Amino acid sequence: MTRSQEPLWTIDELGSEAAEALAFDYDGPPNDRVRDVPDRRTIRYYTTLGMIDRAAEIRGRTAYYAMGRGT
Repeated sequence: MTRSQEPLWTIDELGSEAAEALAFDYDGPPNDRVRDVPDRRTIRYYTTLGMIDRAAEIRGRTAYYAMGRGT
C-alpha cells in the first residue's frame, strides 16, 4: 500500500483506533498511573517526543495521521 492509499485518521479517530487495539487482550496499566487510552493531549505529547509520527497531512486546521512506519 503506497503512502497515498494509507488510511488517514483525525486525532480523535487515532484515539479510537488505539482504544480498539487495546481492547483486545489488554488488562490495562499495571500501576494505574497511566490512562488506558491516550487522549488528544497525550497523542500530541507523544508526537512531540517522536513516539508517534507527525501528522501525514493537514487540511485547514485538521491534522490527519497515517499508520506509523514502525521500528
